[in-house]
Amino acid sequence: MFLLYIAGSCNDDQQKLFSGSTTMHFALSDNELDSIACSFLNTSESYITVNLPVELNGYAGQNYRFRLKADSSQTTAIVNKHYQPLEEFYEIKKDEYSLNVPITLNYSPELDSLSVKLVLQLEPAAYMSTGISYRQEATIVSSNRLPPIPYWDGYYSSYFGPYSRVKHRYILSELKLNTFVKFEDYMEWSNLNRTQKTAYGMQMNNFFAENEIYDEHGQRIEPWMN
Repeated sequence: MFLLYIAGSCNDDQQKLFSGSTTMHFALSDNELDSIACSFLNTSESYITVNLPVELNGYAGQNYRFRLKADSSQTTAIVNKHYQPLEEFYEIKKDEYSLNVPITLNYSPELDSLSVKLVLQLEPAAYMSTGISYRQEATIVSSNRLPPIPYWDGYYSSYFGPYSRVKHRYILSELKLNTFVKFEDYMEWSNLNRTQKTAYGMQMNNFFAENEIYDEHGQRIEPWMN
């Protein structure tokens, strides 16, 4: 009994010691420290889930609760409109050192012409030490704006016909090209072989032949290949 008591006391002291020095931070890549860009262009869904990684630095011998708070002085996104409400708290379980926190972004029509920003601040439990200062905040920028394609007639029209913004959106969402090539970069597009580009053009041609879709001017998008 005595030995068990000593061991228990030692563990309690260790836990208090290490708990005091345990810190928490957003484990973002260098490219994500400034902001995480999220676009609805490559999906037909009305929401996007972003997983924000939170990591511990120190002792993980207990559960660690924390909150995420939207910084009202920097955030332009509106809760329930541009993103789903945050949980009351999140928790990294004992013996685990990280947690991916899901943040759900909602599509809203005004995102077609503007971007909104959600700035989240990490609020660890009061008994924890402050973590890496520049990793206590994460910024998510949400938009559905189309990047311009200045050389459509020279590089794209022979495969996709006349340009329209609606067609552009469907090309991105149906083909999901931006997962492996930056569609709007005509140099990257040009590097694809002609067979690939023709196949993409035919796929979209057939899509618009089978679906009655209207462009931003109220005109039906007609097939352009025979």
